[in-house]
Amino acid sequence: MAENPLFKRLSAHCQKSEFDGESLMEDQDVRDVIADMLIDLDVQRLMGLRNFWHRYVRNPHPYGGPQFLYFQRMVRLRNSERVQQILGFDALAPDASVHEEADFEYTVRSGPGWLHGGGTLDTDRLIIARRLGLGRPAQETAPTTV
Repeated sequence: MAENPLFKRLSAHCQKSEFDGESLMEDQDVRDVIADMLIDLDVQRLMGLRNFWHRYVRNPHPYGGPQFLYFQRMVRLRNSERVQQILGFDALAPDASVHEEADFEYTVRSGPGWLHGGGTLDTDRLIIARRLGLGRPAQETAPTTV
């Protein structure tokens, strides 16, 4: 799981940076936030693997794709909040020496951007509900692709 560039850079930054004479990683609250980030990223990875293998054997979940996209958007939003919670205003300074996926400023700025207008989250929730058959007499099937 440590392949995620944002997670790697954030944990390295917390180990190097000091606050009140101790590294940020010594703070239990910071460790809890980083652990929550790691858990969300791993769940997102596992959902992607599940969707891949179900499609590979041609037995997809009817709601797998919209569920994954919805969860991915929410993880990105939560991660932007987490980075800002740990780093405060330091998270708002861009760093051109790293790829944008690992840049704290890009993460904080783009987190809410993944929730763009047009009701994307509501649309995902509606698709998931329809494919589960919630509020309808029958479930919708997933689109068939080869």
